[in-house]
Amino acid sequence: MRFYLNVVCAFLFVASSTGQVSAQTLLYSFETGLEGWAPTGQADSDYVSHAQFTGNATNGTKSMQVITGTGFGRDVQIDVPAGPVFDALQAATADLDVFTLDFDVSFDATSWTGLVNGGTYAEFNIFANSTTGGFREAFGTGNRAPYSVPGTIKLSVPVATLFAAGPQDFYQFGIGTNSDPLGTGSFKYYVDNIRLTEIPTFVEDTLFSWETPDNPGTPAVNEQFEGWADGFSGAPYFHTRTITTEGATDGSSAISFRSPAAGFSWGSQFQIDSGENGNPANQPRIDQLIDQINGADRIAFDVTFPADQFPDNPSFLSLFLNISDQSGTFYQSSPIQAGNPSGLAGQTVTLEAPLSSFTAGALNLATNDLVDGTYFRMALATNSNSPVTFIIDNIRTLSLESTGTPGDFDEDGDVDGRDFLAWQRGESPNPFTAGDLAEWQNAYVNGGLGAVGSLASVPEPNSLLILAIGLMLVHGKRTR
Repeated sequence: MRFYLNVVCAFLFVASSTGQVSAQTLLYSFETGLEGWAPTGQADSDYVSHAQFTGNATNGTKSMQVITGTGFGRDVQIDVPAGPVFDALQAATADLDVFTLDFDVSFDATSWTGLVNGGTYAEFNIFANSTTGGFREAFGTGNRAPYSVPGTIKLSVPVATLFAAGPQDFYQFGIGTNSDPLGTGSFKYYVDNIRLTEIPTFVEDTLFSWETPDNPGTPAVNEQFEGWADGFSGAPYFHTRTITTEGATDGSSAISFRSPAAGFSWGSQFQIDSGENGNPANQPRIDQLIDQINGADRIAFDVTFPADQFPDNPSFLSLFLNISDQSGTFYQSSPIQAGNPSGLAGQTVTLEAPLSSFTAGALNLATNDLVDGTYFRMALATNSNSPVTFIIDNIRTLSLESTGTPGDFDEDGDVDGRDFLAWQRGESPNPFTAGDLAEWQNAYVNGGLGAVGSLASVPEPNSLLILAIGLMLVHGKRTR
C-alpha cells in the first residue's frame, strides 16, 4: 500500500487576515453581493448576464446566477483584491500540493427554459491567471446533462493546476462553459461556496492493475484481463478491451477500452462467484474485494487518453461504476467526468468516486456496507458524444489514514462530539467499549477539543455522557 492525497473535508473555516488557510477556507459565497465578480469581456465569450440570486445556495442563502449562451466561452472572473482571499491564495501557492480550488454549481427547473433542445452536455472550465503562472485553464471539470436537472455538482481543480508556486503579485480566476443546446436561447447556472480545500492523506490499496500474466495452459482465457469481460446482456453495445503498456501507472500493463458508439452503455464488467454457479476457489478474492470496499472512503483510477482519437472526435466522456453483492443491491455511482478526450490527448488524469456517490435508492456505500457472500460484481459504463478510446489502470480504494489521536474515533484529526457519534454508531472495525468512551471523555475535556468542537450542532460533553449511559445498554456494532 502507498499513501495518496486527494480531496475530502467535512468542516468549513474562513480565511484569516494572516493568510492562513484551514481544512476548508471559504473564498466567496455571494451573501453580500457579487463581491467583485465581473464578465470576462473576452471576444469569444458567450456570456449574457450575471447577478446575485436568492436561492440555489450551498452556503448561506444566496448564490451567483450566470446566464450564458451555447458553445464555448469564459463567462465570469474575479480579479482578487488585497485582503483575506488574496492572503489565502498566497498561503495556498506557498504549498501547491496541499489544496484544491472548489466550486459548487447548481441547476434548477428554469436553467434550460427557452431552448429548442437542451442538448446532451454542459461542461465547465476553470481558468486562472497570476504573475509567474500566466494563463492556465482546466477543461472538463464537470458536466451536467440537461435531463438531470435540478441538482448540484462540485468542480474541483488542484491549485497546482491553476497557479505557479510561490507568492504572486496578482490572482485572477473564473469559470466558463462549453455546451451543445440547440436554438438561439441561453441557459442558467448558479455558483456558490467557492473555497480552498485541504487535501488529506489517504492509504491506497489496489483492486485491479492488470499485471496478471497470461497462462499458456488455458488458451481459451486470457488471465491478463483479470476477469473483465462484456457488460450487461441488455446493453446497446459492448466495449472492446485490449491489454496495453500505454498508460500504465502501476506496473507495466493497463487495459484499453474502446466504446464503439456514442451514447450510454454498461459495456464492461467484472463478476466473480463462488456459489452454486461459480468456483469455491473464488471465495478469498470475493472476501478481499468486499472488505477493501467496505473499509474505504472512495474508489480512484487513472485514465489515459491516446494521442490520437482519429477518426473519432469525442468532446466529453462520462464514466459510471456499479458495485453489486450477493443481495443483488445495485449501487451505481454518480457520473465520473473524465473531461475532453480530444483535448486531453496523450495525458493521464486521476478520477475518483466517493463511496457516498454509490447509491441504490436510499442506500449508499458510505453507510451501507456490501453484504458478505459468494458474489461480487463491478461494472463500467460510458457516455460520450462519439466513439472513444481510453485506457484505465490501477483501480484502487482510498482509505483515510488513521490520525492515531486517542478519542478521535472518526479519524478527522480532532476530538469532538462527532467522535461520540462514531462511538454511538459502532463505526469501527472492532467493537467499542466503555473504556473507549472514557478515553474520548478525557481527550474532549482535557484539551482534545479541536476548533470544530465549538460548532453549535455538536452536543456538550455533559449531555453526551448522560445520553451514553442509556446507549451503552443498547449499543450495537456496525461492521466496516
